[in-house]
Amino acid sequence: MLSIFKLSIGQSMGSLSEPKEKPDILVGKVNRADIQKGEFSNYLYSEYRKYNPNLEILSKLKNSIYNKSILVVMGTWCQDSKEQVPRFYKILDQLDYNTSLVEIICVDRKKIAGTTDISHLDIERVPTFIFYTGELEVGRIIETPVLSIEEDLLNILNKK
Repeated sequence: MLSIFKLSIGQSMGSLSEPKEKPDILVGKVNRADIQKGEFSNYLYSEYRKYNPNLEILSKLKNSIYNKSILVVMGTWCQDSKEQVPRFYKILDQLDYNTSLVEIICVDRKKIAGTTDISHLDIERVPTFIFYTGELEVGRIIETPVLSIEEDLLNILNKK
């Protein structure tokens, strides 16, 4: 269920709006198309175009990522999300991962996702990329990767 709200009186539902001098932010469960609209899309497209993932690492990821489910907790207001989320999607696109299966939850600056309860996820910083095998969490990339998203992901997926 999409939980995006407009707080401005008399405006339609569509996004969470802070005071007029601040951009609209998304809150709750969204999809890739939702983050490809509005101000966040400018960062998404710019960073996506600029980023060049390590192709050697991508070739090692191809066989191990397809059976993983992915949850992204992000903030459209967050500088790290503006940088890392587009990079993450470029990696997934180059791996031919079905990105419609990626679950995205947007949070406000207090790490609250509107009516979507994420308290069980223990989110302290965004973006947080969580990888699952079935219901079992196998690893996270939190805020900024240690090496790169693709290298950190390879290290997560190669854990025994």
